[in-house]
Amino acid sequence: MSTTAHIFCICQIFDKKLEYIDAMHQLFIDFKKAYDSVRREVLYNILIEFRIPMKLVRLIKMCVNENHSRIWVGKRLSDTFCNRSFLPVQRPN
Repeated sequence: MSTTAHIFCICQIFDKKLEYIDAMHQLFIDFKKAYDSVRREVLYNILIEFRIPMKLVRLIKMCVNENHSRIWVGKRLSDTFCNRSFLPVQRPN
């Protein structure tokens, strides 16, 4: 799905929420930029210190630690597989 399609979907959801006067929360994370040079446990602790609700902290952890993928091989879609550490953390020398 392209970036344009994602933006379109978000706009549609936003319009529907406004139509029904319902609260909506959005979180956009560029995982590559957000996690390439950050120790994840430090990040989670900072989120907790900033009083980010634990539910959101757990959701962020799930997005990073429990990521699942499927890939197209020719015309067949693979089975789901777990990406154990899809974002390497660069440690300072």
